[in-house]
Amino acid sequence: MVEIDKIISERSDERILKSLKYNTDQEFAKLVESILGYLELKLLRSRPKGAFYVAECIHRTDGKKCVVFFSRSDEVVSKSDMESLLSYMTRAESPNGLVLATSLIASDAASFAEVNNIGIAGGTKLSALLRRFDLDKEVMRSVEARKWLKIISGGS
Repeated sequence: MVEIDKIISERSDERILKSLKYNTDQEFAKLVESILGYLELKLLRSRPKGAFYVAECIHRTDGKKCVVFFSRSDEVVSKSDMESLLSYMTRAESPNGLVLATSLIASDAASFAEVNNIGIAGGTKLSALLRRFDLDKEVMRSVEARKWLKIISGGS
């Protein structure tokens, strides 16, 4: 008999987000570039900044600048995080911002984002985005491959 619960749990939000947190920095950077590409954002430069991966981009269709903060931290994205992004957007002369986070986004942070032209995708919305672009399998596959490699090589 088909195990529906097993099939559903294989691509659950929780599993996708957990896998994303355990991707190596290199895998994470590659994933960020893939997501940006699907969002039609051309990466100009990027770097880690605290708990965030920061990317300055140009939107391919309208040529507008966009600053993207991507977090895979367990910490809730706060209003102060949004204020930091807005400050960065000002320095980069970018009218648009985007926050992608594996955690939740606080309600006051979401309100601040809406007023300041910052898009947000936290937790389940990010999972949905990864599934939409069919990147969820890639995220989980790399973590599973490392786990099996560790078992085969005798590590714990």
